Amino acid sequence: MRVMFVGTSSSAGKTLISALFCRYLRSKMVMVTPFKALNLSSRSFVTDDGAEIGIGQALQAWASDLKPNGRMNPILIKPSGGKLRTIANGADGDKMDRKAKFAHALKVYDELCDKFDAVVVEGSGSPAEINLRENDIANINFAVARDIPMILIGDIEKGGVFAGIYGTWRLIGDEGRRLMKGFIINKYYGDKDILKSGIDRIESLTGMRCMGVLPHISVSLPEEDDSPCGIRHEHRDDKIGSYVEALDMMLEDIAEHIDMEGIIKLTE
Repeated sequence: MRVMFVGTSSSAGKTLISALFCRYLRSKMVMVTPFKALNLSSRSFVTDDGAEIGIGQALQAWASDLKPNGRMNPILIKPSGGKLRTIANGADGDKMDRKAKFAHALKVYDELCDKFDAVVVEGSGSPAEINLRENDIANINFAVARDIPMILIGDIEKGGVFAGIYGTWRLIGDEGRRLMKGFIINKYYGDKDILKSGIDRIESLTGMRCMGVLPHISVSLPEEDDSPCGIRHEHRDDKIGSYVEALDMMLEDIAEHIDMEGIIKLTE
C-alpha cells in the first residue's frame, strides 16, 4: 500500500496526519515506514546511522515502531551561512543537480517499497506551487513517477479552505488530478455540519471524497520549527514513548472524525 499526504499550504497538518496514519497501520500490524523525498528545514534529527532527516520523519518513524534512518528522508536541504546545503542520506549532496536528487529519492523509495508492506509519503509545502513545478521533487512529479495515490489536507484555520482545496486540485494538472483521491479538512472548531454543503460541492466538482474533518487538537509533539538542530539526545526513550502515547490517544479521539479504512481502500 502506498499513499502520499499533500497540503494546500505549509503547516496544513501533513506531518501529524502522516504520523497518525502510520500509527493506525501499525496498530493493524502492518509493516509501515514513513518517507519524504525532500525536506527543506533549518532543523534536523541525527539518526543512529549518522544521517540527518526532518524531525517530522523521526516522529513518523516512532509512530511506525521503527528507529529513524536516513532513507526516510533521502534529501534534506538546510540553510547554512546564507546558502542552502544539501544532505543526501547523511552525506554532502551539494554537487547533485535536480535530476540526480530526483533519481536518488526514487531509488530509495523503491527500496523501501520492496521491504515494507506500506509506505506513507509526506509531500513538501504545497503541490500547487506552479512556479516550482518544473523542479519539484517531493510532490506531484514524485507521485506521478511512482503512481502514488494522494490525499489533500486543507487547513481551515487559515481561512478559505474550500478555495485552497479546489484551487490546488485545479492547478496540479490532469496527471496530478488522476491521483488525487480524497481530501481532509484539518483544524476545525465548532459544528462541522455547517461544512456539509461546501464538502458536497467539492466532491461534486472534483470527484475526490472527503475523508474527514479533524478538530483542532493541541498536542505536545516535536516539530521542525521548534526542534533543536541536529540534536538526537533531546529525544530519550521515555520522551519517545510519550510521543507515541500521545499519538495513540489522538487516534482514539479522532476515530469518529476521519475514515482511516476509507483512506486504505481509496489507495489500494
